[in-house]
Amino acid sequence: RVRALRERRYKYAYYFDPAGREPTEHEMYDLERDPDERRNLLELRTAEPFDPADRAARDEMSERLRLEMDRCATSA
Repeated sequence: RVRALRERRYKYAYYFDPAGREPTEHEMYDLERDPDERRNLLELRTAEPFDPADRAARDEMSERLRLEMDRCATSA
């Protein structure tokens, strides 16, 4: 399954296996610099940004997605 949030500049998503057999994968794209979504800004398994400058955006998008999931009563 996937949970994702898109705003003007960034798209943040994570993919998870509800049964827990497969590890969660993370993606975030800077849509201004990379509109074709070719360069994932996050390490796939850990969600750590490759560039520390992207950490604040990752934290913000992750929190916004969590809040939206809470608002919609959607589980991860």
